[in-house]
Amino acid sequence: MNYKGYSKITIRAGYEKKPCKNPQEQNSTSFQFEKVIPILGDDHKYRIRGSEGNGNNYVCIPFGDIPRRDLFELDSSWLLIPKSISEFQNLYHQVLRSCDIQQHIISKIGEFLIIDKQKLKLKDISGRQGYPTLINISRKCENQELIKSNVFVIGRTSKLKVQQNNQLFGEFLDSPQLFDITKKAIVLGLDSGMDELFKQSFKGKIAQRPFYQTLNSIKLKKEFDEYYSKSCIYIKIDQDQSYLLVENSKRNPSFEKNSAQLYSRRGQSLPVQLSRNALSINKSRGSLCFFTIGRNLLSDIVLKSQQVSDYHGTIVYLQKIKKWIIVDGQCNNFRSTQWNTSENGTWLEMAQNKDYYLDNEQIIKVNDIEITMHWD
Repeated sequence: MNYKGYSKITIRAGYEKKPCKNPQEQNSTSFQFEKVIPILGDDHKYRIRGSEGNGNNYVCIPFGDIPRRDLFELDSSWLLIPKSISEFQNLYHQVLRSCDIQQHIISKIGEFLIIDKQKLKLKDISGRQGYPTLINISRKCENQELIKSNVFVIGRTSKLKVQQNNQLFGEFLDSPQLFDITKKAIVLGLDSGMDELFKQSFKGKIAQRPFYQTLNSIKLKKEFDEYYSKSCIYIKIDQDQSYLLVENSKRNPSFEKNSAQLYSRRGQSLPVQLSRNALSINKSRGSLCFFTIGRNLLSDIVLKSQQVSDYHGTIVYLQKIKKWIIVDGQCNNFRSTQWNTSENGTWLEMAQNKDYYLDNEQIIKVNDIEITMHWD
């Protein structure tokens, strides 16, 4: 099949940049290694390793900090687009017909088949223990979504693990373990009545019986019914603190002058209004809320590590697509419209033998080595 699109990938590697207090003086990574590999329609997989490999489909990164074995499988097929849609459809029909799938089903599937993802597919095949491979999380990238069991590194050592995602808050309210959960997890996003009740439980100031009596009281019935169908996410920070974040569009600010740019996972720029812990967008496009992460004591989620920035990151609920994502950086005050990224970054730990999709020049890190891949 004939393809159009990109022709080559440039792989660069070097020791990671050292953080500076002044973002304008931030040192960029000094890339000591660079190799260009072609994007071929029939032979689109490469292996990246720390030693020489046999054949043309190996890329050796000669650094002592890189293990001397296969590290990644690189698949460039998502960068290729068929020149002829009819040629692609003919091949697609042949493949599905060979599986004895009926023609009307083939035609129906075909309506949704062609998606221009334009990403680089990467898989960690190292099988190693110890330092995980990390993917840098930017404001618009493929890997922001908070999915159960995903682990994100905040800064250098603090870890955020997703315990449960995309649940209804009502499932927690109906759970027999609700009281035990509220004793060990900080619940954020609720209004005054339920918020005060859950805080009392977390601080150990209310027993189980009066807790449930208050929760089911007439006083809290309106809040209970309102939040029952809201989305929530359950996360754990390191080994000592859990958070239950609840969707709350009421956290939107009432003023318009503080605006910033936030990007959806599709790379679309969304006009937003900003307060310390809430975002809102044009009503015609839905609304969303967020929770801040940082060393600053006014953050929703406060981390004490010196490797965490004061205004480090943001957890956002995208109501329109009903997904929770994490974003590196935030606006550090009400008067600023500038989005500030963190000094040490936000990273996703790669699971073994799982496919990930990278954006152009998105950074991956192995030990102290940063690797980027640029295609054109």
